[in-house]
Amino acid sequence: MKTYLGRRGAVLILSIFSLGSLAGQSASDGRLASVENKHPYFAVNTTLSTAENDRAAKEWIRSKNSKMFANFSNRFKNAANINVSVEGRETYIFFYVGGIQHRISYNKNGNWLYTIRYYDAQELTKEKQRRINKEYPGYTIFNYVAEVNFKNIKATLVLIENRNSWKRIRITENDMDVYEAFEKP
Repeated sequence: MKTYLGRRGAVLILSIFSLGSLAGQSASDGRLASVENKHPYFAVNTTLSTAENDRAAKEWIRSKNSKMFANFSNRFKNAANINVSVEGRETYIFFYVGGIQHRISYNKNGNWLYTIRYYDAQELTKEKQRRINKEYPGYTIFNYVAEVNFKNIKATLVLIENRNSWKRIRITENDMDVYEAFEKP
C-alpha cells in the first residue's frame, strides 16, 4: 500500500473513524469545564440557544489562542453547533457547516494541523462515485464519507460492500486504493 500522508497522516486516518461525542460535564455558565481535571474543553450550556453557545465557544477559542481563532473564524465563518476539546497539545474543534460535520485540529501554538469532514455517502461527488463503481464493480457505496485534509493533501475515505466483504477505499487526487478490507462473517 502506498503512503500518501506520511506517518502522522497514517495515525490520523486510523483515528478518524473512532471519533465519538465529547464526554464530560457541562459548566453551569457554558464556559470552561474539565473532564477529570485533565482535559479542558468548552462545554455547551443547554440553557442557551445554539447561537449563544456558538458565540461563547468562539470567545473561548479567542481567549485560548488568537492565531487559532483567526484561522478558524476566517475559514469557517458559518460554523454552527461548535464544541471544543483540548487533549494533550492539540485543540479539536467540532462543528457543522451547511449540515456537514467537521473536526479541525490545531497544535498548542494555534497552527492548523488537519480538517476532517464527515458526510453521507450520497453526497459523494459523481466523479468519485464513477471511479469507485468502475474500479470495484459489484460493490455498493454506503455509510458516511470522511474527507481528510492534512498538510493541504486531501484524501477521501469511502466504505463499500458486497455480499462477502467491506472495503474502505482511499481516494486522492490521482490515485485510489484499498485502505482496509474486512470479510463478512
